[in-house]
Amino acid sequence: MAGRNKITIEKIAMDAGVSIATVSRLLSGKDSVKKETRQKILDTMKALDYSPETMNGSAKPEGKLILMSFPELSNPVFSPIIDGAQTSAFRHGYHLLINQSRTIYKSITDYESLLTNNSISGMILLSSIAEADKLESFNLRCPIVMCSEFCEGCDISYVSIDDYAAAKNATDYLLAMGRKKIVLMNSSLNNKYARHRESGYIASLQGAGIEANEEWIVHLSDVNFDLAISSATHILNSDNRPDAFFAVSDIYAAAIIKACKRLGLSVPQDVSVVGFDNTDITLMTDPAITTVSQPGFQLGYQACDLLIERINNRNLPNKRILLGTELIVRGSTL
Repeated sequence: MAGRNKITIEKIAMDAGVSIATVSRLLSGKDSVKKETRQKILDTMKALDYSPETMNGSAKPEGKLILMSFPELSNPVFSPIIDGAQTSAFRHGYHLLINQSRTIYKSITDYESLLTNNSISGMILLSSIAEADKLESFNLRCPIVMCSEFCEGCDISYVSIDDYAAAKNATDYLLAMGRKKIVLMNSSLNNKYARHRESGYIASLQGAGIEANEEWIVHLSDVNFDLAISSATHILNSDNRPDAFFAVSDIYAAAIIKACKRLGLSVPQDVSVVGFDNTDITLMTDPAITTVSQPGFQLGYQACDLLIERINNRNLPNKRILLGTELIVRGSTL
């Protein structure tokens, strides 16, 4: 096998039959490269056993620093995931740097300055990023593992849950409880989990011979309590009032219960509510919230373990891990 330190961009370009500039564009991740050309270059690099670990701005494994980026601090679902990742990082002698992406880090290239100015060994991304070509290119410079969210059709390692199956199971449960008019309170379809949970919800209704009502599929721009109260109040005030809600976040579920109480409706007698995540908020409402429990600590721990494996051996094949969920039944549906 060719030694990695002896391989140059010129050699890769020559063997792949492309220009040096094209190889450079792919490695930088700043400009898109045609899918066929990108694959040709990646195959050549693999054949040469090449990993661009010493390029300008590349990850510096000696730094023992892992960047973990997630959408927002306010969402409690991320707390156990961070705990799991930090536990794994500490066990391996690494430190965890937390980054809130929000609307600042929209593209993978927005992380360029963080990577260049810090001795970052690898990244765990919980944020939604859809740029498959740029993400794969960036992964060549700095190992990436996606957690919870992942880029569909992208050759990147991830640890997540089966959102489709979890949502279908939750909706099936509401149907089994005799509920037929079920609202889905969802987040933005820019998120993978939102798309998959919506598909599971629709599949459950179709399996019961019920056509999904588009007016009862709500997309909120943010996981926000006030937004959810406003949306739930509007729906509950309609002439055709639903008898159940499946919410993709416990924050939404708590807001729905609040809206019901303001309108004099009883949960679960008038309206059943199922949430998602099994965060602490589920035990702070009256009644307590039936919810889908996902293994947050394990998600973070396995994602960090997987990343450190890749930091230590760049030639490992990418892994895709889906963890199980559990429906926890409480007072909001009983």
